[in-house]
Amino acid sequence: QGIIYSPPNLPGWDAVPLKQMLHECFELPVYVEHDGNAGALAEWYFGAAQGARNVVFLTMGTGIGGGLILNGELYRGTCDLAGETGHIRIAETGPEAYGKAGSWEAFCSGTGIVRLAARRFPGRWSEDQVTVRELAELSAAGDADALAVLEEAGRYLGRGLAILLDILNPEIIIMGSLAVHLGDTILSSARDEMTIEALPAAVQACRVVPAALGERIGDVAALCAAIAATGGPE
Repeated sequence: QGIIYSPPNLPGWDAVPLKQMLHECFELPVYVEHDGNAGALAEWYFGAAQGARNVVFLTMGTGIGGGLILNGELYRGTCDLAGETGHIRIAETGPEAYGKAGSWEAFCSGTGIVRLAARRFPGRWSEDQVTVRELAELSAAGDADALAVLEEAGRYLGRGLAILLDILNPEIIIMGSLAVHLGDTILSSARDEMTIEALPAAVQACRVVPAALGERIGDVAALCAAIAATGGPE
């Protein structure tokens, strides 16, 4: 129905009838989709998941959300809440997201990684003095502090991936645009942790890759929301 219900990174947006508002403004057909679902469709139609039947897409941006393709269909859940992966608690204590300490998003999203850097190295960084892209660039240049931050974030990322592997048994997990910038440091650490935590057969059956659409993922995802709503790709 295109109604926005309390997204954690858009405070105050509760029960906002976005689809109706845009339709009244532009007098055109409007299709509204969860960003994780739209990203999953984009990679399924045109990216790394082409031909796959069981796919997990993770937004990996300011927060962490997800989109699920299960048995060749977009899975929404009973009340359209499937894929809210950032809400998983992976530690008893830790930074807070969704109002919950130790949630996955608080450790591994773009915001969470910056907070992790500020917490681990307060004499060097604060939350408003460094970005994830800067940490990625420093890590690629061999900066030991930046490497330590991304490796720790990767371990928490891997724990969450292991949960998804054991529950959903996907053939591919695709990480959104942030993973494209972070490079192999965080993904290597995540894969190592995932291998320790998840069932071996599930690990062997699944690839974990950055979004093939790269920086275009947001634009293509928006198009795919309309494509899916009007019958899917030809």
